[in-house]
Amino acid sequence: MSGRRSGVRRGVLNWAEILKPSVALAERFFGGTLVFLGLMLLFRLVGHREAGGPGLTDLLIVVVLVVDAASAADPGGWVGDDYLRAARCAYARHARLTSGRRGRPVRIRR
Repeated sequence: MSGRRSGVRRGVLNWAEILKPSVALAERFFGGTLVFLGLMLLFRLVGHREAGGPGLTDLLIVVVLVVDAASAADPGGWVGDDYLRAARCAYARHARLTSGRRGRPVRIRR
């Protein structure tokens, strides 16, 4: 029995074991959906701009936050840290837009 160990031949991949999901697909789907909807709600509430609309930096921030939250939101883990990180980034962005204007948004005139 030099080539066998626990019923599997040496050099042969056990595809059934490799392709078997470690977490229920519904849990993975709903977890990712909740993270996405939470981030979109956060940006909808915080991300108001006075002129123009969303810019390139806004898109970059959204992409970075979504990728970071999705990679860290593994099922079974706690996604609260991701929401806190997103809230801190959104607050910093809001503070940058309103700084020097006593809390009012910066208006850009043409």
